[in-house]
Amino acid sequence: MTDRAPFDQNPILMEQEILQLLKQCPGTVFSAKEVGKRIDRKQFKENPNWARPMLEGLLEKKVISTDVSGYYVYQAPTSLRDRA
Repeated sequence: MTDRAPFDQNPILMEQEILQLLKQCPGTVFSAKEVGKRIDRKQFKENPNWARPMLEGLLEKKVISTDVSGYYVYQAPTSLRDRA
Protein backbone atom coordinates (compact mmCIF):
# COMPACT_ATOMS: atom_id res chain seq x y z
CA MET A 1 0.00 0.00 0.00
CA THR A 2 1.24 3.49 -0.75
CA ASP A 3 1.59 6.34 1.75
CA ARG A 4 -1.35 8.26 0.28
CA ALA A 5 -4.18 9.54 2.43
CA PRO A 6 -7.28 7.35 2.71
CA PHE A 7 -9.94 8.13 0.12
CA ASP A 8 -12.32 9.63 2.66
CA GLN A 9 -9.69 12.19 3.65
CA ASN A 10 -8.77 13.17 0.10
CA PRO A 11 -11.60 12.44 -2.37
CA ILE A 12 -10.08 14.71 -5.04
CA LEU A 13 -6.94 12.59 -5.12
CA MET A 14 -8.98 9.40 -5.41
CA GLU A 15 -11.13 10.92 -8.17
CA GLN A 16 -7.94 11.74 -10.08
CA GLU A 17 -6.66 8.19 -9.61
CA ILE A 18 -9.96 6.79 -10.89
CA LEU A 19 -9.84 9.05 -13.93
CA GLN A 20 -6.23 8.05 -14.58
CA LEU A 21 -7.23 4.36 -14.51
CA LEU A 22 -10.08 4.95 -16.97
CA LYS A 23 -7.85 7.05 -19.26
CA GLN A 24 -5.33 4.20 -19.46
CA CYS A 25 -7.97 2.10 -21.21
CA PRO A 26 -10.16 4.46 -23.28
CA GLY A 27 -13.30 2.76 -24.51
CA THR A 28 -13.04 -0.04 -21.93
CA VAL A 29 -16.02 -0.40 -19.61
CA PHE A 30 -15.59 -0.81 -15.85
CA SER A 31 -18.03 -1.54 -13.07
CA ALA A 32 -17.82 0.60 -9.94
CA LYS A 33 -16.63 -2.45 -8.02
CA GLU A 34 -13.84 -3.17 -10.52
CA VAL A 35 -12.62 0.42 -10.29
CA GLY A 36 -12.74 0.29 -6.49
CA LYS A 37 -10.79 -2.97 -6.41
CA ARG A 38 -8.08 -1.72 -8.77
CA ILE A 39 -7.56 1.61 -7.01
CA ASP A 40 -7.66 0.57 -3.34
CA ARG A 41 -8.06 -3.09 -2.44
CA LYS A 42 -8.08 -2.40 1.30
CA GLN A 43 -10.95 0.07 0.97
CA PHE A 44 -12.69 -2.31 -1.43
CA LYS A 45 -12.66 -5.06 1.21
CA GLU A 46 -14.29 -2.68 3.70
CA ASN A 47 -16.83 -1.26 1.21
CA PRO A 48 -17.01 -2.72 -2.33
CA ASN A 49 -18.98 0.31 -3.56
CA TRP A 50 -16.69 3.04 -2.25
CA ALA A 51 -15.78 4.30 -5.75
CA ARG A 52 -19.37 4.75 -6.95
CA PRO A 53 -19.88 8.32 -5.58
CA MET A 54 -16.66 9.48 -7.23
CA LEU A 55 -17.58 7.84 -10.52
CA GLU A 56 -20.99 9.50 -10.34
CA GLY A 57 -19.23 12.84 -9.76
CA LEU A 58 -17.09 12.32 -12.86
CA LEU A 59 -20.22 11.34 -14.77
CA GLU A 60 -22.03 14.47 -13.62
CA LYS A 61 -19.06 16.59 -14.77
CA LYS A 62 -19.31 14.78 -18.14
CA VAL A 63 -15.69 13.60 -17.90
CA ILE A 64 -16.79 9.97 -18.31
CA SER A 65 -19.95 8.29 -19.55
CA THR A 66 -21.86 5.07 -19.05
CA ASP A 67 -22.88 2.40 -21.49
CA VAL A 68 -26.38 0.91 -21.77
CA SER A 69 -25.60 -1.54 -18.94
CA GLY A 70 -24.50 1.20 -16.54
CA TYR A 71 -20.78 0.49 -16.74
CA TYR A 72 -18.43 3.46 -16.67
CA VAL A 73 -16.23 4.32 -19.65
CA TYR A 74 -13.80 7.05 -20.65
CA GLN A 75 -13.91 8.03 -24.28
CA ALA A 76 -10.79 9.72 -25.61
CA PRO A 77 -11.57 13.28 -26.79
CA THR A 78 -10.80 12.43 -30.43
CA SER A 79 -13.38 9.65 -30.49
CA LEU A 80 -15.98 11.97 -28.97
CA ARG A 81 -15.42 14.47 -31.79
CA ASP A 82 -15.70 11.73 -34.39
CA ARG A 83 -19.15 10.72 -33.08
CA ALA A 84 -20.52 14.29 -33.25
